[in-house]
Amino acid sequence: MNPVQPSLQLSGVAGPAEQQARYFQLMKQGWNNNDACRAVGVCRETGTRWRLGRTETKNGHTHSYPALETVNTTGISARFLSEKERFRIADLHRVGNSMRSIAAELGRAVSTISRELQRNVDPASGGYLPHTANRLAATRRLRPRTTRSSRCMEIASAVERMEAGHRNLRAVADVM
Repeated sequence: MNPVQPSLQLSGVAGPAEQQARYFQLMKQGWNNNDACRAVGVCRETGTRWRLGRTETKNGHTHSYPALETVNTTGISARFLSEKERFRIADLHRVGNSMRSIAAELGRAVSTISRELQRNVDPASGGYLPHTANRLAATRRLRPRTTRSSRCMEIASAVERMEAGHRNLRAVADVM
């Protein structure tokens, strides 16, 4: 009779597939990489490798491993920075690359990178936070905008007069 190995789930230890699934679930909820990795029980580098993939060179041979889950960018115009681009900005900025070199690598304008870094710097640490930047950018895109007529009383009264004139013209046309 063969001894049966106990299941990892039954022993209370999650397997790699469960860890990855939980990691991506936490990331979608807005957790940062460090906290999600800590909650799942893996090192920070493992979480980064799961999310971004990696390229390594050994003995003159380059091996690329794709990310385990692609970033969903459907519905967002390519003119906006993607979450993947924000992570790349953070990585390149952290190692000391200039804004020009970051912009060249991403194929973006230097002003875009400059604006992104200025808007989303953490006041406490002075570092760029890509998760926070992505969340704030999404809320900025969705903000309710007030109309010009509601901001300026002169425009509002002119619009009201024009609408009243049109109502009067319609009433006269209906009578005829």
